[in-house]
Amino acid sequence: MNNNLLTVNETNLGVLRNLCEKYPASSVTAFFYLKMLKQLHPEEYESCKSVWLLNILDHIKFAQFSFENASETAPTDDIPKKDFLAVGVDTSAADQDRIVSQLIAEFSVATPKIQFDPEKHDGTINYSKPSLVEDPDIVSETLARFYLSQGYPGKAIKIYKKMCLLFPEKSCYFAAQISSIKNSKN
Repeated sequence: MNNNLLTVNETNLGVLRNLCEKYPASSVTAFFYLKMLKQLHPEEYESCKSVWLLNILDHIKFAQFSFENASETAPTDDIPKKDFLAVGVDTSAADQDRIVSQLIAEFSVATPKIQFDPEKHDGTINYSKPSLVEDPDIVSETLARFYLSQGYPGKAIKIYKKMCLLFPEKSCYFAAQISSIKNSKN
């Protein structure tokens, strides 16, 4: 990466954001983008960091990288331990187990619930419809066998016919499968 790109300014922030969007699997770009965003726009960083952290595989390294002074701060009893996990302060395995147990206990006591908001709900939209539409480009022998096992021989035959066209070298095999399905239907 060019060192000029790592200079903290609005232009470089925009360039890093574009790189993150173009290459979402790049943890390095997401690292530098989030660090620069935190320095330039801390309120925006707080609101969007959870989305960007999905791009970063090693969250502990990010926390240590992002909060350089956090490792110098010793944990105190007046700050909850769970906050130290978020900023990457080293804790012992026993402390981490205790913290995880505490978080599980807190979650068990106050289980979060999804609240129905009638203002956001539109009763005229069928949200499941796109998931019910089959993609005609997805064909495989496994899918054909699955359809057959589920009692949809017609769909299995369609899949095998498409596979005959896609893989002409195996067309005899697929034709045999189609005839086998047709014979078992009778």
